[in-house]
Amino acid sequence: MKLLILLAALVGGSAVAEGTACPGVTFSYDLVFRGGEKALITVTGDGNGDIDCELYDSQGKLLALDAAPGDRCRIEWTPKTTSTLTLLVSNSGTKCDRFLVVAH
Repeated sequence: MKLLILLAALVGGSAVAEGTACPGVTFSYDLVFRGGEKALITVTGDGNGDIDCELYDSQGKLLALDAAPGDRCRIEWTPKTTSTLTLLVSNSGTKCDRFLVVAH
């Protein structure tokens, strides 16, 4: 099941969201980042699952992936242009994991 949640635009600000990712559920966040400025997304879970994060551009091209073991993701980069990107947060573990997304 895919859930779509639109966060406030990040141009000049931060966005925070939370959810509970059970195995097989993917959360999708559409985020706007300003070009030429350092951007950071962190996802922190409660310790029960294995949170994975994927970042895509508007054309569906994978820009970044953090699928390391554990329930924390960190994606840091500097976008070339102001654009809307899609963050997918999923749980490849066996238990549900409550998580917090912070993007700025």
